[in-house]
Amino acid sequence: MRGDERLVVREIPPVDPAFDCEFNIMSFEPGASLAYVETHFMEHGLLILDGGGVYRLDKDGYPVTVGDAIWMDPHVPQWFGALGRNPSRYLIYKNYNRSPLDPR
Repeated sequence: MRGDERLVVREIPPVDPAFDCEFNIMSFEPGASLAYVETHFMEHGLLILDGGGVYRLDKDGYPVTVGDAIWMDPHVPQWFGALGRNPSRYLIYKNYNRSPLDPR
């Protein structure tokens, strides 16, 4: 997905647009990464489930490992690269099917 076949994204129900949120599990084989720096219009968060790596927020990189949580503001550039010999996974939440103008 997104340029690295060692990255697998699994959607977690509900995937119906009637819900205003989305959950995914991002699974990275060792050395896999997001193919590019992403920016989202919504705030969102993640929880590292397995493994670890480096999570870039804006211009800084942070080492992350199991149990670490990150909450990101809208429009913050971000990227993840898995490090180590074991696969890495994180659970990500986004307030997805919601207008950025909706104050909820």
